[in-house]
Amino acid sequence: MGLVAFRAVSYLLESLEPKPLAEFEPDDIYPLRNVGIDDGLIESTKLPESRAYFHSFGGTQRDLIIFLGEEQPVQGREWSLSNEILDLGVRHGVSEVFTFAAMVTHIDHRTHPRVWGCATRPELTKEIERAGVSVMKEGQISGLNGLLLGIARQRSINGICLLGELPYYLTQISYPLASLAVLESFAALVGLELDLDELRALSAATQTEIDTYFEQIKTEVDDKDADPDDLTSIDEHDEEDEGEGMLN
Repeated sequence: MGLVAFRAVSYLLESLEPKPLAEFEPDDIYPLRNVGIDDGLIESTKLPESRAYFHSFGGTQRDLIIFLGEEQPVQGREWSLSNEILDLGVRHGVSEVFTFAAMVTHIDHRTHPRVWGCATRPELTKEIERAGVSVMKEGQISGLNGLLLGIARQRSINGICLLGELPYYLTQISYPLASLAVLESFAALVGLELDLDELRALSAATQTEIDTYFEQIKTEVDDKDADPDDLTSIDEHDEEDEGEGMLN
């Protein structure tokens, strides 16, 4: 939802430019739900990718192995894929696993989202509290974002999930402000110095676009109330805007 985790990890890849480390064969990992059409022609089928990357900061900062999957795996492959990812980490001496996710709440999009977290050990929940992360006392984390940590706990590997707050009315669009909040907390927890200026600028621009969109809706509602003979409905306008990919 909101591409919170995907954008956060993608930003790490773009800003750090890590080296490719491993690629997970996609043949039996991902579902193929549809194909694209361009100017009346069926596009070639392209399988989603799952790759791991390595980045060394040098000095005293921790090295990173970054995993990014373009989609959630098919039902029945979550367990094996999670273990493959963890096996890769163990072979390279990984001591702690982080996953990112979204948490839908009733916050307003003008409010800086909180970050919620949970961990595989009680000591780690105290650690995330000290970093200003709110502890998620109960609930569920769907997909690989959660299952990876459940298996990590079984294998006695430290793990933390960071969840960025997402307004309930914005789950269908990209919401970089939540990704920014997650990366700020991640950097604080692991002691990394990350340049997040581009993501901050994108977050500010997205908030402005959302404000503009809601103002347009309000104007259309006011105009419709003022002119009952106007046959153009707000629903018709929404259908037109949907195809334009607003707020991507």
